[in-house]
Amino acid sequence: MKCINCYREIKNSVKFCTYCGTKQPANRAAYELEHPELAEAMPEDEVNFLINQQQQGPNVIDITPPEDNDHMDDNAMPPLEYGATSAMPQDSYMPPQQAMPPTGGNLVSAPQNHVPMTQCQECGQMVPVNAQMCPYCGAPLHQAHYQNETTQMVVPSVAPVAPRPSIAPVPPTSSDGGGTKKALIIIAAVLGVGILGLLAFYLFQKNKATYLTPDTNELFFSRKGGDKVVKVSTDGNDFDISDHPDWLTVNKSGEGITVNCASRDANDDRTGTITLTSGRITTRVNVTQRAYATFIKLSETTIQQGKGEGDHVISIDSDGGGFSYTAPDYCTVNNLTDQSFSLHINSNSGKHRDGVVKITDGKNVGVLTISQKGVCSSCGGDGKVTCPECYGDGWDYYYDYLCYKCNGDGTVKCSKCGGSGIR
Repeated sequence: MKCINCYREIKNSVKFCTYCGTKQPANRAAYELEHPELAEAMPEDEVNFLINQQQQGPNVIDITPPEDNDHMDDNAMPPLEYGATSAMPQDSYMPPQQAMPPTGGNLVSAPQNHVPMTQCQECGQMVPVNAQMCPYCGAPLHQAHYQNETTQMVVPSVAPVAPRPSIAPVPPTSSDGGGTKKALIIIAAVLGVGILGLLAFYLFQKNKATYLTPDTNELFFSRKGGDKVVKVSTDGNDFDISDHPDWLTVNKSGEGITVNCASRDANDDRTGTITLTSGRITTRVNVTQRAYATFIKLSETTIQQGKGEGDHVISIDSDGGGFSYTAPDYCTVNNLTDQSFSLHINSNSGKHRDGVVKITDGKNVGVLTISQKGVCSSCGGDGKVTCPECYGDGWDYYYDYLCYKCNGDGTVKCSKCGGSGIR
């Protein structure tokens, strides 16, 4: 078939002209019906003739066949110089994209069998080396027309179609900001890996515990509450306080935990559990707050006091607190705490006296007995009492002689005070 622009013979399968690069119509038959001049283009033998003429004279091409040279009239076209666009008068010039009338100067085309071929880098088809774009895919070939040393082309009488401009890809440019950003990303990645490693090591150390042991599994608080310390030993890296009652405040302290219990005024006990965890090991400490003491033990249970005054300090061992007390009127209880109290005993100028001091928490009582010396109540301080044998007569009337018990005195030494008169 022929190109719709330069009328040169091209293959039926191409989409673009091999010589001028013009895109060919998809519906060839319809286009030829609308443009009948396409079928009247110069035949192939005349094109070959013109090529031979071009080889004999490189600058001038005579487009009139040889047999008609002697009969050329005045209206015949002048010779067309090589490289000129047209030998027609100015008023007969037609635009490049329109077909030339068949009665005017005929267009010439180069035969395809004289054109060296090369391979398209996009689609791989074989194309002429002087083509500006691939006739199959339309890709620019970046090769100049008419530079083949072995074959000289005839310039078409119409202006060639300018090749499509090729846009060179812009290589990415790097800047200082991009380099800094990459460096920051690398530093952040390294830091992230380091943090993850430390976290993994911490979790490994924490989870490797094989024992978690408090020094006591039972804590007791009085109704007044208070603070207690529990030491905890483990072969893990650390331990956590997983759970505890809301009436307790539990904090990690030193090598263990500190437990604070709030005061409470109630008639019943309350209990709870503190849970400690290290890795997969869990241990518990039971906590009880008593409404009353379950036992009260005093460091002294009996005090022997002379006639003079005296002071004593008594320790209290109990699981209770907030104690109350009762004491004889000649005794004074001072500085009573959950651990101890002091006792003052007044001097005694009268008879011997006994009394009891009681430390009480609910139903439990601690008892302290006091015995203070005084005038013997049996002898009244004389140290002697009436003889029980003679009843004070000093004479044994049955045998008619002196009483063997009191030897006639009628009195004997007081057995209660041993004759001292003080008991």
